[in-house]
Amino acid sequence: MICTFYYIACFIFNSPRYQVNAIVGILQHFHWSYVSVVYENNDYGLTSYIQFRTLIKDLDICTAYTGYVSKLWGPRDFKPVAEGLLSSSKAHVVVAFIFSESARRLLEAIHTQNPEARFVWVGSETFDMRAVEGHEHLALGSLHLSLPQVSTILPYFL
Repeated sequence: MICTFYYIACFIFNSPRYQVNAIVGILQHFHWSYVSVVYENNDYGLTSYIQFRTLIKDLDICTAYTGYVSKLWGPRDFKPVAEGLLSSSKAHVVVAFIFSESARRLLEAIHTQNPEARFVWVGSETFDMRAVEGHEHLALGSLHLSLPQVSTILPYFL
């Protein structure tokens, strides 16, 4: 099962800062203190990653592995990142500031190397259901932030 958390501040301000705050809150809520991080090699991903590192520096959250991906990469380019995640065997949670297409390719690379691998992915709004299509077994229990439909939150502002 993949859960979707609605974070209204993301809709209002649409800033990675609010998404990063929400993700750190989720990590703290579930007491996930040893995580890996994957971010997209672009302005959004790098900004989110830097904000994440800044927020967790005074918390009891440590990173086991950090890697980046690019939407310009071919399938083979994802292999080192998959290996990095798989080699951090005690970090079962992956914080993902990546887009769905990159996430799908990364999941394919992980599946190629270890079809039995299991991670809990905690993703920003860019990591959505399209990312795990065909690889749902690799992402059971994962979470991602999602922007609610306007009609869903409109009553809160009227």
